[in-house]
Amino acid sequence: MTNYFVIKSKLNNLVLQVDNTNHIATDFGIQSQHIWVVTAQETQADNQLWMLNPQGQIQSKFNGLVLDIGTENLLTLSHKYHQYLNYLSSQGLVYPPLLVTSPQDDQLTQQWTIEWELNAFVIKNNQDGKVLDIFGALASEFVPITLAPLSPSALNQQWEIMTPASPSASGTRDTLNSGEILKPGECLTSANGVYSFCYLTNSNLVHYENKDKPNMRVLWQANSHLYPPAYQCHLQQSDGKLVVFNVPGHATWSSQKFGSQYPPSQLIVQDNGHVIIYDKNGAPYWDSLEETNGS
Repeated sequence: MTNYFVIKSKLNNLVLQVDNTNHIATDFGIQSQHIWVVTAQETQADNQLWMLNPQGQIQSKFNGLVLDIGTENLLTLSHKYHQYLNYLSSQGLVYPPLLVTSPQDDQLTQQWTIEWELNAFVIKNNQDGKVLDIFGALASEFVPITLAPLSPSALNQQWEIMTPASPSASGTRDTLNSGEILKPGECLTSANGVYSFCYLTNSNLVHYENKDKPNMRVLWQANSHLYPPAYQCHLQQSDGKLVVFNVPGHATWSSQKFGSQYPPSQLIVQDNGHVIIYDKNGAPYWDSLEETNGS
């Protein structure tokens, strides 16, 4: 199962969206032969869902295309923007539009690094180090996304990387299946209610006995809280490894036992206090109570 995320602005709580219905033309009068990326209200539709692939490309669930940098200059394409932007244009500055295009493994303009800066994510291009930026810091919908030098105080360059909400069954669960994730704040709880395996909002992965009770004990922890922020804990479908990520594609902790022979795997919080990952044949290959804290 591929784990997609939404990219939400700290400026206006709008998210990045593939402009497949061409709001750029209808709302801003800009004609382009390319598909741009714009801001929009969050719906979690496929054109708002993204993944970071192994090539470092940010890929759309909608059409499989990846984020890329256009060659046009937003400052010269529309008269709808205010006079300050006309001033920037007169200074010879260029603000290219963010596009989605076909992936090419050797294209640096398609390769990105997601970094944590001053309590937010910035999304940095590997070609020139410029970051995703809402053009003109405009707070309305369907504003194009551009690239600009990093400005630490600019909210229009700051993002949240969020796993989409998904419906869950009532009650607790004790199992994480191959390919599934724990989101920040989620726990697995043993059937007898005594043991909890939790991915905390501070990014730590912790195994508790009698969580939230006076006699609570921590039986094991990954110490992944040393590397914030929290993003997700994933039982990987490819190799059976349990991994804590603080940004897409960057692990801060992982189980030491993994391999292609294990999946499909299953992690179970048991009534005897052990958290065990079982391989496809039902044989255990990782046990939290046999791990050293933070290993």
